[in-house]
Amino acid sequence: MPRKIIPQNLLPTRFRLRMDALGEKSIHVLTSNWWGEANYVAKQLAQSSSMNAKTGFLNQAVTALSPVLVHGFRKTSVYPQPPLYQMLALSQYPGENLVNSLARHWADIWLNTSFPNVLPSTIKKSSEKLYDLINYSQQRWVETTVSEALSDGRNNLRYSALPSLIASQFVAGGQSSFFDREIKWGLIQQDDNGLAVVSEPQRSEHGHTFAYMIRFALQYQPGSKEPWIHTFISCQRYMDKPLVSGNKDRNATILLRCKQPLNPAWSDQNTTLVRLPVLNTPTKSSTRIAPPKFLDGFHSLLDRAQAREIEQDPSKIFNEPLRYQNPSEDNYFVLYAEGYEPDHPLGSGFGAKERTEIYRIIEKRLSSILEPGCAMKLYKGAFESKALAPWKNTEKKSPIDPNLRHEARINAFLASSQGRKTNIVLASYAPEMAKSMKYFVEQRHFIFTENDTWPAQVCLIEVTIPDHLFKPLEIQQREGQKKSESRVEAEQRLSLEWQKYLHQFRSTENEKVFAWIEIPETSDYLSPHDAIRMACVKEGILSQMIKPLKSNYERLTNMGRYNTNPKANYDFGRLYNACSDLILRQAGVTSGNHLDGLKSDYISAGFSTKTADDLAIIGITMFRNNQDFFRGRGNVSIPVAVRILANGCVEAKIPSVCNNWVDYYQAAILLGNAFIQNRRKASFEIEAPVFENFLQVLLAEHREIPTLLIVDAYKLRTIWNYLKVDKLDQGLIMVGSESFEPYSFANMNVVWLRQHGDGETPQYVATDETSWAEADDADRVAQSSLYVDNDAGGKLQHYFSIGRLDNNNKADQQAMRFDGGGKMYFRNQQMIEMVPVMGNDPIASIAITHILRSSPAWSTGNTLLPYPIHLANTLVEDMLPLLGIDDIAETDN
Repeated sequence: MPRKIIPQNLLPTRFRLRMDALGEKSIHVLTSNWWGEANYVAKQLAQSSSMNAKTGFLNQAVTALSPVLVHGFRKTSVYPQPPLYQMLALSQYPGENLVNSLARHWADIWLNTSFPNVLPSTIKKSSEKLYDLINYSQQRWVETTVSEALSDGRNNLRYSALPSLIASQFVAGGQSSFFDREIKWGLIQQDDNGLAVVSEPQRSEHGHTFAYMIRFALQYQPGSKEPWIHTFISCQRYMDKPLVSGNKDRNATILLRCKQPLNPAWSDQNTTLVRLPVLNTPTKSSTRIAPPKFLDGFHSLLDRAQAREIEQDPSKIFNEPLRYQNPSEDNYFVLYAEGYEPDHPLGSGFGAKERTEIYRIIEKRLSSILEPGCAMKLYKGAFESKALAPWKNTEKKSPIDPNLRHEARINAFLASSQGRKTNIVLASYAPEMAKSMKYFVEQRHFIFTENDTWPAQVCLIEVTIPDHLFKPLEIQQREGQKKSESRVEAEQRLSLEWQKYLHQFRSTENEKVFAWIEIPETSDYLSPHDAIRMACVKEGILSQMIKPLKSNYERLTNMGRYNTNPKANYDFGRLYNACSDLILRQAGVTSGNHLDGLKSDYISAGFSTKTADDLAIIGITMFRNNQDFFRGRGNVSIPVAVRILANGCVEAKIPSVCNNWVDYYQAAILLGNAFIQNRRKASFEIEAPVFENFLQVLLAEHREIPTLLIVDAYKLRTIWNYLKVDKLDQGLIMVGSESFEPYSFANMNVVWLRQHGDGETPQYVATDETSWAEADDADRVAQSSLYVDNDAGGKLQHYFSIGRLDNNNKADQQAMRFDGGGKMYFRNQQMIEMVPVMGNDPIASIAITHILRSSPAWSTGNTLLPYPIHLANTLVEDMLPLLGIDDIAETDN
């Protein structure tokens, strides 16, 4: 079957609830009266306000010992309600005595193992109230219904209860006949999201094991109180060969399925797959000698519950995974993750035909409680940026004449520099790298021919890195000094040396300098990357690093001949992407048309010529990153706004870093210096009042300017409450208690945008049909396309954007995972949901938001988010490594 280019419909994998059949089904809830006290004790004994009780192994033990349990104790209340910690089960549930008994044993184990430096008498005194609350708990399981859970906006139970109930209903339907295979189904524990469906292990013709996993998620759309159930199918792969290397700083997961009751006195045992985290996963890059182990306390707690013995050494399972998949014994499955060695021979995902067949099974089996949603209609297909065409290698609108492409690209780069002199420094150590760097800058990106020269405004500088700088960190640990402190000192010493060297490349404050630097191949721990990045920032230089080549210059300049060579392909991709990121994305290049910028795109989207002449596009997001004490980095939570002006120039604004709009280049330097000066292990966060003031000023200063504001609701809603789906309103923007209405902001258009996140936009298949039963032509969307959602309900309009298909052309969408499609990687683009909230040009605003899902630095494919938001996120990602490096070095220039 020929591949569809622009399918007329999308079939989203979502369902409405049939409340007449589902509403009165029961769930059971057990509330803890001691969980909050346990967290209080943890903070007291650790003398840290961020410390909480280690309760993971209690929940794991209760789940392993109990009948079907959705999740163990966790916080379910919605802010600003008082903290509420609850356990959730369906029709079956463990007895209160079992839970309280395990809680007492858990408290013993946790307190005795977590605070070795605290006196036993202090622990005993601090925990008296905790033991009293556990011992004399009068809490009982309370029965409630689906309808009651859905209507309780103060409690998040519904997000676990509904998907878990639906999963259990699906499994109760028995096995399925699927392409001449009989598939048996069971349940799997899904962290905080409750229970999901998983098939019995399947074998492909290429060998190795996989399972079909079906996950349900409760979701809402802005403007409607009627919920959806989103359905996701994924390929869960298991290790069959011994695990050689996992992923650095990541726990592995072993799934446990008990075939006999854990307690010999019990007659039944649930067969739900329980997730057991494994610490100290072996990795090739790690010098760690500690053996792998299961989560502390889990097996001790099972022993106290008089459970029978189960495997306690994950190393045995890692070394002989097939031995532990015997169907007559307890099963232990090592869950494969990308990056593991050996690699799994099965690709990820499923083809369109396989997904369609599984969704047909879901629709038929759950028809009594779920009703499928309607198809989404194509609004506009093959809808992409014309202004970026000169940068796109596969774009038909790109100039064919190399001289015209060269001229367009050079002029676009010059326009982004805003008249400032620009130095491009190529700093290499190996001669092959030196030639490759120059080739990729001049010939691959700027299409230089033999007689072309650089404009006077741009200077290309080629230098060889001195021996004393091309080296890993030299860590000199003094007696009694922490290893992390000695590493920081090594970074500071090397950074100081690099800073002195780099000073020669920036002679005036008005110059822009972009440095592409080769760094030695070494472990992450000894990598000089962060030290060099700090030196560059202190000298006002933006940088990109690259490790040594694995192939050679001849192959990289003759890929037509060597395109099947793995090392050449690997190096070509690294060089191309690094070069693009440095001289295009970090430079703030926005188009391939230096005269009109993005104006032609604005007009094709539907804006008037007058509006397009002055239009400013603003993307705003919240960048978040969890603490990393290994690197000395605290939590990061900062809003970033990036705007593209009518002339194509890019500017950024960051609270407490640059409160006024500054050039994108300068914003990166300011943010980098702010991170360097941040105290080691301290958080870098912006509080809600500061953000609200920042946003109010931003809106006010664009009152008279034609403006499109694109808000990343998925990231911003935690600090901007108005963006939550139940708060959003048409024709109104609320910031704190202040409202911004259309009559006073006639030039402002606002688009609310939501990315996939944890299942917030559904999966789909593309088809010309309108139902799953007829969708035998199911395929993917090959071209960047925009679809309208008329099934959302409410007054708000909803659209879904899908980017261009990239690197997926060889995957046969008719192939099955268990046969000829075993080795294929079925990548499917995520949908982005867009809702016009305010403004006189809602359709044009949606269209340009879709068009802007592109970057000149990406020669094919699309960015996940619109370009201004993409620029905001990458701006912070560039500088994030500088958090956790104390700035104690002074440079004498």
